Amino acid sequence: MGDARKPYVMALAQYKGGTGKSTLAGALAAMLTQRKQSVLAIDLDAQGDMTKAMGLAYGDNAANWLWPDAPKALADCVVRRTGTTLDVVPSGDSTTVL
Repeated sequence: MGDARKPYVMALAQYKGGTGKSTLAGALAAMLTQRKQSVLAIDLDAQGDMTKAMGLAYGDNAANWLWPDAPKALADCVVRRTGTTLDVVPSGDSTTVL
C-alpha cells in the first residue's frame, strides 16, 4: 500500500475567551502548510478571528453543514486557498447558535 499517511485531527478548545485558540490554530495551519501538509482549518468561533487572520471574508459557512438537516455539505463550505495546501471553512454569523 505504499507510504499512505493517516490523517490527523486536532481540536483546540477552551471555554474561556482570550486564551489564544484562534491564534494557535492559525499558526499550526500555517506551519503545516509550509511543510506541504494538506490542512483543513474549520473556524467555529463566532468572532471569526482565524477566518479574518487568513484574509477571508466573514460569512455563514461554518454552521451550514453541522446540523442533521443542514442546507450544505461540508465540501460546499470549504474555501480553497489557491497555490497552497490550506483549505478553510470560514466562520460567520450563524456560528453563534453553536
